[in-house]
Amino acid sequence: MAKPTAPLISTEASGRLGQNLIFSRWKGRPTVRKLSKPKPPPTEKQLGLRAFTRWLCREWSGLTPIQKETWSARALSSNIAPYNAFTAENFTRWRKDQAPGKTFPVGETGFAANIQNIVATDGVRSIHLDFDCVSLNQSWALALYAAYTDDYLPTWSRTINFLNIDAVAHYHWVYTPLAPGWHWVTLFNFSRDGNFRPSPIVRGAWST
Repeated sequence: MAKPTAPLISTEASGRLGQNLIFSRWKGRPTVRKLSKPKPPPTEKQLGLRAFTRWLCREWSGLTPIQKETWSARALSSNIAPYNAFTAENFTRWRKDQAPGKTFPVGETGFAANIQNIVATDGVRSIHLDFDCVSLNQSWALALYAAYTDDYLPTWSRTINFLNIDAVAHYHWVYTPLAPGWHWVTLFNFSRDGNFRPSPIVRGAWST
């Protein structure tokens, strides 16, 4: 923020000049600053990538030393840290609608969790999703996608959240805030080695 002397060849100026500058007073002093334009709301793709990036960055700290070591060769080839190799490789895979993996190379093996008893319940500006993991297998996590019909194949651009599936247990998740109307959520779980479960599961409910 600039502190002008005799702004606009006067003792004081206030308000906007064209589309570039704003003159005002701050703590008793005349100031001038660049006009900041409001940023447009994030797109669906941006929100989807942000959801994946937040989850993936947290997951690095939970890898075992042996799992982290597998990323050293990938890191060396690009002259980056193993953490950056882990995020870069899995980010690229996700943009191709491929599941991430905990180790390198990602072999796309293993079995994701067996999810049963999936129920979507109406809520106030929300959908409540309940399900049971009846068999853990080599599960890593469950990806949740926003869907607009009841016949929908997931894509990375509509990712809304991730739930780690790490125990045979009951799981509960709330999708909010939502506008009133029908909403569908697609569940697609994957293994630690980047293998998606064969078929996504879609559930819908009415948000009041």
